[in-house]
Amino acid sequence: MNRIDGKSVLNNLELGKFRENKKTFLEDNYDNEKTQLTYGRLFKLFIDTEDALNKELALFNREELLQVIGSIPTYSKRTINTLDSLLTNYMAWATQRGINPTGVNPMQSVNVKDHLEKNINTNLLSKRFVTKEDLYSIASKCENVQDAVCVLLPFYGVYGQNCSEIINLKWENVKEEQNEIHIITENDEEPRFVKVDKELIEYLKKADKEFIYHRDKAEGEMPLIDNGYILKVPNRKNNTSDKISPVTIRQRMQKVMSKSDKFKLVTMKSLVTSGKFHKLEEIKAEKGTLTDEDFRNVVELFSGNKKSYFTLKEDYYFVNKAD
Repeated sequence: MNRIDGKSVLNNLELGKFRENKKTFLEDNYDNEKTQLTYGRLFKLFIDTEDALNKELALFNREELLQVIGSIPTYSKRTINTLDSLLTNYMAWATQRGINPTGVNPMQSVNVKDHLEKNINTNLLSKRFVTKEDLYSIASKCENVQDAVCVLLPFYGVYGQNCSEIINLKWENVKEEQNEIHIITENDEEPRFVKVDKELIEYLKKADKEFIYHRDKAEGEMPLIDNGYILKVPNRKNNTSDKISPVTIRQRMQKVMSKSDKFKLVTMKSLVTSGKFHKLEEIKAEKGTLTDEDFRNVVELFSGNKKSYFTLKEDYYFVNKAD
């Protein structure tokens, strides 16, 4: 990504009235657009306190920094790690630049990880995830089977970039007798074989034969086009695609999960992680304990990079700490 692109990304971020230092920091230190966006969004957590104190974050003393850190409503270990990295780097940069006239970096005596981990809301963290039993209970209440499979498939690791594996799934890819789904990618890679339950097979079979979508009572029914895929598109005049969009899939997932206060925080990503947790619980029940290799194997089973197993391990033990 070049500098021009980076500037355009940062120009669209809301960084408050003390934005210039933060914008310069991000431009000078990070060329990756995704990193700039991640850190830029974290900076937003400090805007209200900056406004209340009428003071740039770089000028916060130790007590003000601890106060604002303690008020951050995080329930993610990953967010804690990222926030620690951001504050450490930003305060050091600001001190070196002379932005803080005291020349003292308050982060030298602040441990963000320890402070936030003591206050982490593990109960809130646990609400990001769902058990298999709860998920099928939710699915059974869906008026449209098309909606039900939108929440069930990610649990088994059938997701893909931009929901591509869900969008491109056809009944011919479902091997009923083997309880398997063959994931065919668009770039002609070798198909991936995903073991599933008979329950999911039945949902997929019904979804493949569903040609009426029931909307809210005021909107009535909507016919679906037989497009050759399990998830079908509405029969509308302005519909120009034969495939359902990833936006529609996410909207349906959110509609289903938001019907229960307990599961409002569940996302597509956390549905996938919930499936990984379930697999880990099966392994633990069989072996009595979990090793790093078990975490690596589960990540690989869900078509991930085995090197990223530590994130799964952290989330797993944080959620179990909440129980």
